[in-house]
Amino acid sequence: QILLDQLTIDEYGDAEISPEGFQQLMEAFGKEVELQEIQQALTADDSEESDEAVQLTVWDMMVSYFSWLSADDLGEMSAPNADREGPMNTSKSMKGMEWQGGPYSFLHLKESWKCLGVENFEDFQTWREDYPVTVAVVDSGIMRDDKAFQHLPAEAIQGRNFIPGKTAEDISDSRTGHGTKCAAIIAGGALRAVQYGVAPFVNLYICKTDASDNSFSSEIDAINHLIEEKKNDRLQVDVISMSLGLETYDAELEKCIYEASLNNIIVVCAASNDGRRSSHSIQYPARYGDVICVGSHDSLGHESKFTSVGREIDILGPGEIKSDINNAEGTSFAAPYVAGIVAMILANAQRIQGPKDLRKAISNNVVMKQILREMASEPGDHSQFRGHGTLDPLRIFGFKNDYFCNIIESITSLSPSPEPDDEDNKLRNYNLRKVARKFDKHSTRPVELLQEIQFSPAMESVNLRFPSTSINVEAFCDKIRQEVTEISCLVLPAPSDAAYGDKKGVEALQEFLIQLGGNIVSSVEDLWFEDKLTLNDIKNIMQTLQSLNLQVDKQLTVHFEEADAMHLPKKGQTSIPGFPDNENVKVIFHHNDGICNWRRAVGRPVGMDHTYIPNVTIGACTPDCPSSHEQGWVGQIVSHHGSDTLINIKFPVPVDSFDLRKKFLCEAVGKISREVSQQNRTASCLILPCISDAVWDDKVGVQALKALLSQIGQVNCLQHLWCGGTEREPLKWEDIRNILTYLQQKREMVVPPLTVHFFRLREVKGNSEALDLPDISNINVKVLIHHSPAVYAWRQEHGLRVGKEHVLNNGIITIEACHPSSVNMQVDGDVQESACDATLHIFSEDGAASLHNALKKYRQMLKPEVRVVVAVLGSGVHVDHDDFTNTILDKECFVPQESYDLSVDTLGTGTALASIAVSFAPEQTKLLVAKVVNEQGRSDPGWVAKAVDWAANHSNPPADIILIPVGFAKFDHRLFEATTKAQQKGKIVIAAASHSKTAHEISYPARHGDVICVGSHSRTRRASSFSVRGREMDFLVMGEEHPVKAASSKSINSYNYMSGTSVAAAMATAIVGFTLAYAESVGGQDLRNKLKSNTVIRELFREACSSRGFHTPDEGYGTMDPDKLFKWGEQHFKDVVNKIA
Repeated sequence: QILLDQLTIDEYGDAEISPEGFQQLMEAFGKEVELQEIQQALTADDSEESDEAVQLTVWDMMVSYFSWLSADDLGEMSAPNADREGPMNTSKSMKGMEWQGGPYSFLHLKESWKCLGVENFEDFQTWREDYPVTVAVVDSGIMRDDKAFQHLPAEAIQGRNFIPGKTAEDISDSRTGHGTKCAAIIAGGALRAVQYGVAPFVNLYICKTDASDNSFSSEIDAINHLIEEKKNDRLQVDVISMSLGLETYDAELEKCIYEASLNNIIVVCAASNDGRRSSHSIQYPARYGDVICVGSHDSLGHESKFTSVGREIDILGPGEIKSDINNAEGTSFAAPYVAGIVAMILANAQRIQGPKDLRKAISNNVVMKQILREMASEPGDHSQFRGHGTLDPLRIFGFKNDYFCNIIESITSLSPSPEPDDEDNKLRNYNLRKVARKFDKHSTRPVELLQEIQFSPAMESVNLRFPSTSINVEAFCDKIRQEVTEISCLVLPAPSDAAYGDKKGVEALQEFLIQLGGNIVSSVEDLWFEDKLTLNDIKNIMQTLQSLNLQVDKQLTVHFEEADAMHLPKKGQTSIPGFPDNENVKVIFHHNDGICNWRRAVGRPVGMDHTYIPNVTIGACTPDCPSSHEQGWVGQIVSHHGSDTLINIKFPVPVDSFDLRKKFLCEAVGKISREVSQQNRTASCLILPCISDAVWDDKVGVQALKALLSQIGQVNCLQHLWCGGTEREPLKWEDIRNILTYLQQKREMVVPPLTVHFFRLREVKGNSEALDLPDISNINVKVLIHHSPAVYAWRQEHGLRVGKEHVLNNGIITIEACHPSSVNMQVDGDVQESACDATLHIFSEDGAASLHNALKKYRQMLKPEVRVVVAVLGSGVHVDHDDFTNTILDKECFVPQESYDLSVDTLGTGTALASIAVSFAPEQTKLLVAKVVNEQGRSDPGWVAKAVDWAANHSNPPADIILIPVGFAKFDHRLFEATTKAQQKGKIVIAAASHSKTAHEISYPARHGDVICVGSHSRTRRASSFSVRGREMDFLVMGEEHPVKAASSKSINSYNYMSGTSVAAAMATAIVGFTLAYAESVGGQDLRNKLKSNTVIRELFREACSSRGFHTPDEGYGTMDPDKLFKWGEQHFKDVVNKIA
């Protein structure tokens, strides 16, 4: 009562209290405060006589004394004459928004601005000058002279009237005050230190429109004007706030919103105030998937009763604002609040990292939605009622700038992969084996396909091995001579498979080399031969190479993989009779069973290369090779080979018992002590037990290996040290680091050079320049990493070809050459995530039979002349597949430097998905095939973006539907731009929800919001275990155990079964294709044209879903049953389409 007695209300609605009144109030609450203390607070800024500063100081003092009062207590002390109802009073200025404090304090707006360095209201002027943001308010106009905007200079409020017949300069808000309220929430100023708007630094552009005629014509004109002004650098519009809505879909409005997105304009829309608990209640434009859709919450953070609900709700803003903005209640006022937050985010991005890079990266709806999600109260969940919840900018702004940058980096790559040039798109790696394995019944087909590809002048590798069937290599020789000037690695077919004209076998290979000519052969660094070549065959090949007069400044390494070792030198021999001696040609006989037998026969040790023949290396036998010692493992522990002593304590077979391993290794160390250490011998080579077998005392694993090395005590004498894993338990990278660190500590510099061999690795860490290993340059140690699946995967990841050694870390590390036959090797654990989650399997039941049967009965209604063009972006396609007879219109490869012809689908998944996509209307469906997935199952957003552009703009004819079965963890602007432009042209873009079986969130581009996002369900109509969840999920389609004539290693037409959200997306593509064909068949081109929009297709397919009125992030609108669209007849289908579109 004292407070109410002492308060006076001025003409602006601000409450004041005298120092004496304030003292009396404090005493009433038992708080003693000196009058002098209050007077000092009032004169704290006496030099400036800042009334706002004084009021703020006193207010802070009051807050400190009243901190124990609840929000409800403070609410009851409000000024008694606050006008809360009735039309807006245009004769007075508005009071501060309620959400600046009190019940809405959980929004932490004031605290967020302080974290951004805004201490005084004058700081907003600095932000306006240094980090300008312009928000366009598409609404009923503005009261320019309202005191809410007195802080803005005249040039900060511009605008135009877009209502037909009205004066363009008239942007006054004389009708409802609706637009003024929205503008004030975004950029309102301050009176007596009370901030009105979210972002008072913002420049406003007022677009006065009128949707009361049930039309968006003036709004379309306004948005197109904003876009045109921005393109011509006359107006830098960053955000559009639209607090209006109609139930009618408008294709033109959708297209101009797409265009706004392409021009880095963020569009924020109010969800509408329908209040129905059905997800059909959100109105357009908020219903378009690309915009930021805002619902309303109350002062407790609960969703407002009037707010509409649905999949499209992204976030909630305060929509029950109590102030002199009377009746400021509705999603109309929540949307401008969010628009103001967006302006804060944009300006802060510029503040942190300059004028362009960071800000440009986030200037689109998709990325901004994810940033707002990070600010939200429920970032990990989504509901059709709340979206991701209420906003608290302190969740981001309350931390250091690095955190803000990290958030953005987790959403979108700030350094996208570079665009390949034209030369990069030429074939640099050609592997005939990958082409041939799919055409084993048509041995001439790979030769025919040569006409469709173009080799790069500088080929990295040409692999001409052809499995199972002989091939005439004359055509390949002609093509190489025409298009190639140099080849780094040349792999020739086995002599038994080779033919050149009338010549066969080794003679054909010799003729091939002769016809290639000395210049091309001189460019070859590695030349590989397969099959059991006799020593005479090898001599003939070497003599042919010598006759070509190879360039003396080039080094050629000739690899023989399966050479017959019977006639290799015996004991005491140091040369091969009749073998040409050429210093520029080095010969490597790779390890095989014959080499192993030869080693035992001549008494050569395991684990050491044999280099006693000039320019010839006989590869070391690996520790897995069987021992020649008659006494078994105990006998092989210590063996002597001339001056070399070998210690081998690797178990030849697995020993499962811990106690037995411990016992055997103790016995082995004792034997080593007796026969080596006590005899004053030194070991040349030590083979350690595998990492999973190592045990010493109480130590296991790498710690046991280090203990064994210390116990044996030969680290300063060794020339070779072998350490590795098993197939079941490969060697970890950290174990390698541990071993090398141990050697750093124990080895002396002046000792024999040591080569440490690592085999059977789990992973390889590092790039193509250096591996992540300790610096061992000062201890005379080098590392040789032997070939394994992990090594192969690492090579592929970094674009390093097989068939060549790679030397890194300034010559310290050598990666052994992978044999050219090493393809599609699998490795435990993910070296790098794939781009497509499709998996092929066999021996399953048909999970899609019911869906096929449901649509088969309507197939007779499709007119034969109707055509639907589907673009499938995957791993390629097998053009000879049974399902594609007269179906493929065109095909293109977008994978740079791909190592096989674009017509060949090494993975088989692209062929399978294309087969599914045409399955419902095979007579009416034609295919455009784009290859965007490489042989490792990986892709790049840049490749996919180019493929989307190609499909959408194809001339013969363009695609109607674009299927993107691949996905990425991060947003990419190139892909966003491509899919948006495609949708502008009326293309239906469908994407798989996930790109990996291990992903937890929806991938991009399915996460764009406007792209149709398809998840998978099982035969029990439940979401598949591998299906992901998220706001963007539209519906589930059968994606498990789908039968496809997928290409396998045996036949291109054998039946396999396939699972994945990519399979579900292909099924959805087939359903959309059938729907388009059906629409044209029963309603002509006009009806079909109404379906040329993702929004319309999404709305239509909701009608066929099991939960069409209720959206969840797990299942979208439920499982798809297309039978619901057609079973009620043609007229019902037409009515549904017309109602939506």
